[in-house]
Amino acid sequence: DVTGVLVTDVDLDGPAAEKNIRTGDVISEVSQQKVTTPQDATVKVDAAAKTGKNVVLLSVVRGGELSFVGVRLTGG
Repeated sequence: DVTGVLVTDVDLDGPAAEKNIRTGDVISEVSQQKVTTPQDATVKVDAAAKTGKNVVLLSVVRGGELSFVGVRLTGG
């Protein structure tokens, strides 16, 4: 069982696509904090950006395999 946020769409020109995050992946943590809803993930990413971080660490599950991905935060 995997708990997290299912990726349903990826901006092909965005930082997630650059890091090979794909539709069907599950984001289980943002900055080493568990996420269970899309809003939860957004709040944690926004919080990281507000502290001045340029990169956020995601725990991503694909096909039962866990990986860690550093995704560049974009401004705006």
